[in-house]
Amino acid sequence: MTDFDRPGPQPREALHADLSADALDFLRRYGLHPDPEAYLAHGYVDLCLKAWPTAGGLPLRLATRWALWTWTTDDLLDGDLRAAPPDAIEQLTRSLLCVGSGSARPAPGDHPAVHALAELIRQTRATMPDHWWQRYQEQLDAWIVAARDKLVHYLQPGRTPTLREYLMLRPADGGMLLAAMWCELADQCITPHWSDPTVRDLLDAFSTCGILMNDLAGGSGEGETFNAVAARMADDGLSWEQARRDVSERLDAEERRFRWLYSAVRQGFHAGPPPAAGTATNPPGDLLLDTRRFALLLDQFRTALTAWTGTSTRYPARRTLRSVLIATWRAGGPRYRPHPRSLARFLAWCSGEPGPVLHRRATPAPDGRTSGAVVPSSGELAGAEAAVPPGELPLGGDRFPLVLGEPAFRLLNSLLDRVCAAACQRLRGDEAR
Repeated sequence: MTDFDRPGPQPREALHADLSADALDFLRRYGLHPDPEAYLAHGYVDLCLKAWPTAGGLPLRLATRWALWTWTTDDLLDGDLRAAPPDAIEQLTRSLLCVGSGSARPAPGDHPAVHALAELIRQTRATMPDHWWQRYQEQLDAWIVAARDKLVHYLQPGRTPTLREYLMLRPADGGMLLAAMWCELADQCITPHWSDPTVRDLLDAFSTCGILMNDLAGGSGEGETFNAVAARMADDGLSWEQARRDVSERLDAEERRFRWLYSAVRQGFHAGPPPAAGTATNPPGDLLLDTRRFALLLDQFRTALTAWTGTSTRYPARRTLRSVLIATWRAGGPRYRPHPRSLARFLAWCSGEPGPVLHRRATPAPDGRTSGAVVPSSGELAGAEAAVPPGELPLGGDRFPLVLGEPAFRLLNSLLDRVCAAACQRLRGDEAR
């Protein structure tokens, strides 16, 4: 029995366990991350399952592996290779492009990402039609070259792009068109109208939404020079808060544009009810239905990505804020709790479960205490609140309602080590009671 012949949908709990095991095996087998368990703890499997709720079997596993390969390779090019010599970067780029095009096989000394890419291509080409693969290969090549250019021309020299430079490079580097084709792969529904003007506009809005969400969540702290916030600051002399607000407004506008175009595609390609999910191929008469379903898949991925970006512990600022929230509220009892207005501001952004973060930080100190943790003073809490511009934090009203200034982030980051362990001890005590 093949993956396409499964008798009915698999229960979501079992599907989550199976996909998590497959993702862990993929990362371990090719050595794509030094700590695969910690990497997957950021919620990547949950993101994929929410993005492709009707997918299953081999197509879902392949789409998830492509996502993990792309994200780990992006982290490699954004982080691990920042200090690498030019010849090492060119060698990796050349190997990825040659293996991607099928003109070469991985050499024994190639990076693990190259070996993983070769296996992914082999499995995917056995599953998807040639015309889809040719389209995917074009986007993959563009992404590899853009990621290399970003590393060499901006990240390594620490240079902030102008807004024009950012707009020329970021769409390809963002990889959202690859994500659009992961949707086709996962659901086995290929649009024949990829080049249609309205569909291209929809893809552009989809790409811009994902890119700006990532830029806002990643922030513009030290070393973060290639994002929309930094480009706006460099071009127009805006403050960090002003530039962030400007980018957030642009994201809101792009999401409205996506919804507008989504409705246009869903109605403009109307040809009856949408087809059943999970079919490997649809009859020629269902081409319009494929495009309607493709628009739905894009919307599902965008919605899942928005929720994940707003809660994932992938982003350091969010890990810090979650930990500080729990610590300041529970470590010292009522007399140390912040003003309700300040707590509401934190709660507006700091959703999600901080337990794993706190657990890793709760290590005994040599003198018997828990990492020497102390409760922050009221003056320190007041200083953190004062550093946040008033009016920037509407409770529950925005995707990223907490617009945190750099001084406040530095202060909160400095408090993390002092309060996390005490908070964890208090949480454990509450659970025991």
